Amino acid sequence: MLIDDTGFLNSLGSLSIAKIRGSLVIFVYDVHDIRPFCNLVGLPCLEPWDQESLVRAIKESRDYSGSFELPYIVRLGPWLGIGEGINGVGVRHREATFNKNWGEPMRWGGPSRLLGSFRKELPEEVRVRSRDNIAIIGKGDGGVLISGSAWSFIKERIDKISNYSMILSLYINPLPKDSISIKYVIDTGGDYLMKEVGADRLMVDDINKWYNDLINNAVNQLFFREPGDPLMLIEWLFSKYRRQGEVPIMTIDPSYIHIISTEGLTPSYDMLPTFFEPRSFDQVIDFVVNPLMSILAFLRAGYGYGRLVAVVNPCSLLSQEDIIREIINTAHDNYLMIIPLINGECNEVLNVLSKVNARYKVVNYDPGNPPEFIAGCSGHC
Repeated sequence: MLIDDTGFLNSLGSLSIAKIRGSLVIFVYDVHDIRPFCNLVGLPCLEPWDQESLVRAIKESRDYSGSFELPYIVRLGPWLGIGEGINGVGVRHREATFNKNWGEPMRWGGPSRLLGSFRKELPEEVRVRSRDNIAIIGKGDGGVLISGSAWSFIKERIDKISNYSMILSLYINPLPKDSISIKYVIDTGGDYLMKEVGADRLMVDDINKWYNDLINNAVNQLFFREPGDPLMLIEWLFSKYRRQGEVPIMTIDPSYIHIISTEGLTPSYDMLPTFFEPRSFDQVIDFVVNPLMSILAFLRAGYGYGRLVAVVNPCSLLSQEDIIREIINTAHDNYLMIIPLINGECNEVLNVLSKVNARYKVVNYDPGNPPEFIAGCSGHC
């Protein structure tokens, strides 16, 4: 599972009592520091620092989540540089076994986890694994524990701490602090590591400035996309409908799929429309397919929980006059949303819409001033 830190915190209560029968690895894109919360509820947390350690984290989490019946957390963030692909993970084929869930009382949350204290102690076997996953660079005087999130900054400035041995621990909870001699800590964000090992921090100001700039850039890329991004408009429409109590269905043309890939979003291909309350934009796009055919299918099925929104490539509308006509004859309060291509390409589609008596509104959209579009669209979209 890939989730952000807010989603992780929303799931923390469930994860604290979950009893895993198999393997559950949760990759958290973390900008607010989830490490203290992993410590609080007793979840193994790994923090890779480069591509090689990420592969190790994937294998370690996959294999030992099932062994220890615990969810494993892998902390990721904008500090972790990853190339075009991740090699060396492979597929692990398990021997077929009898269903070990069978006959297990409360098998997804055992009584011991439900009735025990909120903070869970990690099994000793997990601590053994943490001691086996330490990287030590150099043989200087004492050790400097460097968090995975700080490594990409420090590796270019190793000369400043060359008098010390540098310690990188794949496990950030539990920390193998009894197995290593730690004199200083280099960490991002708050004072989590410093308190855990009882050591002072090095290069605090430099790290804080670099980390704050890094997080601010990441947040801007995730939540404040460039002007003119069609997904920004869809997000506004969706939030408007949700406030009105609707559950709209969003379908998008494959020609815009690169935008979804860029944003790291994944469409859902669940063909059964069911009620749910989306909490984040990555749950907005329901289908990536021919938008008009998808809308028509839902109309024929009598979907009545909200309006149907299609993000259509205007050029594709030129060849789908019959489908547009059928949608118009079937729909009552459903809307077709058109995102025009740049430079007015395929503007003749307006003639097609007029020919089939479609209701539409042309809004002059200035990519540099999205609020103007929203003002013009209000009440009509």
